[in-house]
Amino acid sequence: MGSFLRKLSWFVPRGRTKVWLIFLLFVAITGTLIVVSHPPTYQKVADAVNPVLEDVGLPGFIADSDDALQLPQSKEYSLGLDLVGGVRLVYDTDLSGIADTQEQEEALQSLRDVIERRVNQLGVREPVVQLQGSVPDTRLIVELSGIDNPEHAIEEIGKTPLLEFHEVRDFETNEDFYVQAVDAYNQGVRALLAEQQGSEESTDQAQGTEEGESTEAEEQEDSDNTTEQDEEYVDLSADDLYSLCLSPSHDSNPYLFQVRAILQGQGFAADPCFIATDLNGRFLNKASVVPNPLTGSIEIALNFNNEGATLFEEITERSIQKPLAIVLDGEIISSPIVQAKLSGGEATITGVFTLDEAKQLASNLNAGALPVPIHIASQQQIGQTLGEESVSGARQAGILGIVAVFIFMVVVYRLSGLLSVLSLVFYIALLLTVIKVFSITLTLAGIAGIILSIGMAVDANILVFERLREELKEREDTPMRESIRRAFKRTWPAVRDGNFSTIITAIILFFFSTSFVKGFALTLGVGVAISMFSAMVITRYLLELCAVSFLARKKWLWSRILRV
Repeated sequence: MGSFLRKLSWFVPRGRTKVWLIFLLFVAITGTLIVVSHPPTYQKVADAVNPVLEDVGLPGFIADSDDALQLPQSKEYSLGLDLVGGVRLVYDTDLSGIADTQEQEEALQSLRDVIERRVNQLGVREPVVQLQGSVPDTRLIVELSGIDNPEHAIEEIGKTPLLEFHEVRDFETNEDFYVQAVDAYNQGVRALLAEQQGSEESTDQAQGTEEGESTEAEEQEDSDNTTEQDEEYVDLSADDLYSLCLSPSHDSNPYLFQVRAILQGQGFAADPCFIATDLNGRFLNKASVVPNPLTGSIEIALNFNNEGATLFEEITERSIQKPLAIVLDGEIISSPIVQAKLSGGEATITGVFTLDEAKQLASNLNAGALPVPIHIASQQQIGQTLGEESVSGARQAGILGIVAVFIFMVVVYRLSGLLSVLSLVFYIALLLTVIKVFSITLTLAGIAGIILSIGMAVDANILVFERLREELKEREDTPMRESIRRAFKRTWPAVRDGNFSTIITAIILFFFSTSFVKGFALTLGVGVAISMFSAMVITRYLLELCAVSFLARKKWLWSRILRV
């Protein structure tokens, strides 16, 4: 430890030569940060240095070849939706199928993860996927910046499948439901027959007959047609409907299709046969395309996690000799008859698939079968022109603000203010480098946070300089370096507490606000943290560098309204 401190003591300014060496080192570091944080300048430097590096056989800084130095500085800034344009989608979530509040929250988190994986497959730069609102009135916010084809992205997100497993309603416990369903169906049949009969009578009256009234043969034919219709639309009983639901030919039964169509026409939204189970896409581990070894047809094999395997085993145990419907996006894909209890969490989707359709479906399921249904509530497309205008305005405001701060500090605090300006340049370059290297997405609100943090960085220097002025007035014979040390020591608690309270506020805003405010909170928090370093370390070091030179004797240069 002692040897480390002795090595570190070399950086404490004493001799004039060492002062200039350390100052030049500071200038070099600051210049490097400026070059790194400004893409055009970085490119110009790279263009100038690369030929020299090539002459000596070294790779260039920026190149397309694999052997080039892939420095993080070569990345561009990550710009948000309001700067580069894009689309903002708001989805409503339907949690009606989940009763428990904790399960609703888990399903929503799973939904967010699923959509995020789905969006990442689109190759969108820095997408934002987040939940907004409290359960059950929660919305999903998706922000896609810089995309070339927003319609394609919206379509792909909308195609994310909702996978569910439905079992046949038990007759004993759901007899009232079956009675209501057949009553609605029978009413629909009668209404349909009456409508058809009235349509036929109107047609006959409009057309008439050239030969007068219809013959007995025609009347008999009409009577036969009516009898055939009555046989087609026979009234169902609850037992009849339950028997249809248990039919082995459930998938291809035209009569059951007819029942569903008439019930939908009557406004009967529930499926007459199936009811949803707790097993859905959130328990899915993997979906893969496999050929049937007997028929050679294309199938999709599903593998569930441990919890899903347990649910699947329970469902198949109570569904033996009954159909089990595999439902994708509200449509029954397959409803095989369960022959025995199935363990191990394995299931198969059978249907009429081409190989490409099966691969696409499996890919969609792997990208994320939605644990809860979502419906798009709003869509807002933001043009890039608006972002360019906003960036231009923010740039002008930032430049004017920084120049005004520079002038104020130099005029009021003289040499100390000039040194704080140098420290502020270092701070700005370091902040922009951190934003670029760590891919922090810049938004308009984030730029506002950066500008505000610059003002707070200067605020810490002002506190130090005011305390330094008091030290110089109270202790005229004290060496300048000692006065500087006292000023920083006595100012540090106020600077620390003020900055930490701001950082705590930024953290709260980041975790409990919308994406727009999060950008402001993130850049403000990072900026304030870096400003503490620049104000209390860099500025102090610059002041102490000057304190060992001839400037230490000209104390009137160090602060405002001070004559010594």
